[in-house]
Amino acid sequence: MQGNDLQNMDKCHLERSREVRLFLSFVIGCARTERKTL
Repeated sequence: MQGNDLQNMDKCHLERSREVRLFLSFVIGCARTERKTL
C-alpha cells in the first residue's frame, strides 16, 4: 500500500515539475521575443 502511494506521489510530482519547466521555458521565450521587438 505505502509503496504504491509513494509511486503515485512521485509520478504526480514528476508531472508537475514537467509542467513548471514548460511554463518557465514559455515565459522565458516570451521575454526574449519581447526584448527583440523592443
